Amino acid sequence: MEFYCQTLKIKTMKKVIMFFCSLLVFSFIKAQTIEDVQVQPVYSIVRGTSPATPAAYTWGEIANNLQGVNIHLFQSEVKEIYAQQNNYRLAFNLLKTSSFILKLEVRLDGGSWVTLYDDTSVQSVGWYVPPSGQGYNDLGEHTLDVRYYTQSSTSPFLRTYNLRVTPAADKFFRDNTKSTDPNVFTSGNTLTLWENPTLPNAKPIILSEGFDPANDKYAEFNRYRGDYLAEELFKFGYQVYILNYNLGNQNLRNNAAVMHSAIHYISDSLHNGAEVAVAGASMGGIIA
Repeated sequence: MEFYCQTLKIKTMKKVIMFFCSLLVFSFIKAQTIEDVQVQPVYSIVRGTSPATPAAYTWGEIANNLQGVNIHLFQSEVKEIYAQQNNYRLAFNLLKTSSFILKLEVRLDGGSWVTLYDDTSVQSVGWYVPPSGQGYNDLGEHTLDVRYYTQSSTSPFLRTYNLRVTPAADKFFRDNTKSTDPNVFTSGNTLTLWENPTLPNAKPIILSEGFDPANDKYAEFNRYRGDYLAEELFKFGYQVYILNYNLGNQNLRNNAAVMHSAIHYISDSLHNGAEVAVAGASMGGIIA
């Protein structure tokens, strides 16, 4: 299996490793691993190919489906962050820059500022547990402001993000294409399941993501944007799996093999050979 990253070099990857280690400095999590890591805004674009043979992909359930959203502060554009209700953590970083964070504050929906970090220079702060009872886990649209100070500036930087909270997923699955190479970052193809809230053992349907060249549209994005569709599918007796491709910009035939493997995994391993319905948006529809 061959992957390469357009923007990450070995030196940068050392920073990435240091970054994930440094997250432990400001961590509210005890004995809990975040497997579902997202990067918003785009930190790097992973390019490459994976096999066009379905048998090359092996799926398994990840016991801990806690979602982590990693926010790269250097880019100033307003980005949308999609988070699972009561099931996400936030991290903030200045990787790939020469700046270091001295102090970092956040506020939700124009409320009071809360200081998350105020100490020596670091390039990352996280994972932050959104507090209960303060709106962070209310379904729907929110505004997240992040204000931070660096060692090279006397005035703070302000970034504003659109936080979208979607219902929490019930299960999380990943295949074997997640890279273990320290010089390459690939997250693997993933399946995220939202079970039918009223019908146990509901029929499975896979919703395939569309063309995603930057790999920044995750399952939570599709669940939130497709909320009406999901609710209608629940009414018709389905449970919803959202398929997110590790390489959203590769040859369609290769991602069709990913889809093929996901169908068989869901049918053979999770639903006793049941038929699996398949649908998708844009490129995902062609693959389906």
